[in-house]
Amino acid sequence: MSDAADAVLANEPKFQEAITKRKFSTLLSQLWNLVSPYWKSEEKVFAWTMLAVVFGLNMASIYCAVLLNTWSASFYNALQSLDKAHFTALLGQFFIIVLALIVLFVAESFLRTYLAFKWRVWLTKQVMGDWLHNSTFSRLFTHKTKTENPDQRISQDLNTFTSSSLSLSFSIVSQLVKCVTFAIILWALSSALLLPLPGGKQLNIPGYMLWFTMIYVGISTTIIFKTGKPLVKLDYAQEKVEADFRFSLMRIRERRDEVSILNGSAAESKFLGRNIVDVIKNYKQIIKRNIYVNTFQNLFLNMTTVLPILAAAPMYFSGAITLGVLMQISNAFGSVEGALMIFALNFQTFASWKATFNRIVDFRAEMESLKNTLDTQHSDLEWHASPNNLSLVINNLTLHLPDSQELAHFNFDVKAQERVLLMGRSGMGKSTLIKCVAGLWPFANGTIQRPQDVVIIPQKPYFPIGTLRDCLLYPNLESQISDQEMQRILSACSLEILKGRLDEVHDWLSILSLGEQQRLNFARVMLAKPTWLIMDEPTASMDKDLEKNLFAALYNELPTVSLLTIGHALSLRDLHHRVIQL
Repeated sequence: MSDAADAVLANEPKFQEAITKRKFSTLLSQLWNLVSPYWKSEEKVFAWTMLAVVFGLNMASIYCAVLLNTWSASFYNALQSLDKAHFTALLGQFFIIVLALIVLFVAESFLRTYLAFKWRVWLTKQVMGDWLHNSTFSRLFTHKTKTENPDQRISQDLNTFTSSSLSLSFSIVSQLVKCVTFAIILWALSSALLLPLPGGKQLNIPGYMLWFTMIYVGISTTIIFKTGKPLVKLDYAQEKVEADFRFSLMRIRERRDEVSILNGSAAESKFLGRNIVDVIKNYKQIIKRNIYVNTFQNLFLNMTTVLPILAAAPMYFSGAITLGVLMQISNAFGSVEGALMIFALNFQTFASWKATFNRIVDFRAEMESLKNTLDTQHSDLEWHASPNNLSLVINNLTLHLPDSQELAHFNFDVKAQERVLLMGRSGMGKSTLIKCVAGLWPFANGTIQRPQDVVIIPQKPYFPIGTLRDCLLYPNLESQISDQEMQRILSACSLEILKGRLDEVHDWLSILSLGEQQRLNFARVMLAKPTWLIMDEPTASMDKDLEKNLFAALYNELPTVSLLTIGHALSLRDLHHRVIQL
């Protein structure tokens, strides 16, 4: 493996086990677990039918290839015997066979691509469901797993895996059938080779052209595999550095105003330069390795033009075979050699597929490991449902960092219809407490008694890319609330400017100020009408008068709401029944 790939994967402690030391039996088991569910799913009838049709088209193509091989013998015999009439007739046969091959190829390619697309959609839904289930997308980062850029693994790797898997599978099956078919032809066409032995004896080797082909393929395949083996790890590393580079570019786009205000273009250029260095360094190793592989591939491929003719020349010059049979032998040799060397001649494709497969398997393994961890770890954190939704109780709750270092300790309760303000200096773990109550921070011990109907508003506002209506209803997009009601609530939250934009589609996080985003959060809460509400620094970007008006509107719309607010502004004290000072 290259130094570049080593450097890129230095923070991947499980990589050796996952890639290099992965046993063949383990690989087959992982492949089966990833592939088999689709073929047993609700789409199995369609999938197997399409598979059978594509396989039938593939076999028909092989049959046409056999016809073309037989045609070549007649064609060259007609040339040798100067038979113009037969030559002309054979040209007509050639165009018919080639036309059939083209039709079969186009039909097979279309159906195989469509089947891969359907498989990709199904598999994406499954993996995406696992990623979204129980906030796994958040927990992967909380638990500091080694899964980087899960968006790429879902959107790109699954697409590459499904399309490449079908393409390679059909290629392997096709080449296997072609190998057997043309091996029989090659055996039948090549006479026995008589090798002289001491004492005037001779060694009879039947079908020697077939044995010659297999020895040649064995030598060439071994050389190419030895040369190209590092490509699997290099391709894996390249996917990582390319994804990191894209993420850095996307981060600048998302934070363009902050970067511009801070005049950070030069600094960002340096950061991006580091990403580009990783991309270039690893890609240079890929290019270098591909040059070695391509050199041997082209060497062995071009040798097939003359080798079978040289090997069969003794039979031709002795008069045992005609020119047509000689060319038929050459064609059969090329077919068998191409079939047996499918892995060697397509090594880069298989290496890329293996790297993609490893990334998907590792991603799913991380999610499964996280699920098992959540089932078995942190048993000291006890959860209880609040009887009749009467209280939120935090009893002797100690929060820890992932390295087990103690972060904070909490012990308080909030009664139904009570409005409580939790205050404390920065860094005391108040926002982490919110994550723990939401079930996203398992590094804790103690007891949490939580009401069922509770809405939690995080410190950093979030709105989906969609209509303003979607933002107001999120996450309950199917809620039936009239436009008039939404516009009334927007006015109550001092967002009159947005009343006529309910159906506009935007990235609202990028066009609304932070204060407007926080006001939109209040509007969303008022429309959702929760019984219990927890908000983290909900008015940090507002002035005191606007803050007071928003809380007044909230209490007017939700007079019986039970509220826990995390905040540090002294102006919040008068807006709550009770203050808990940490």
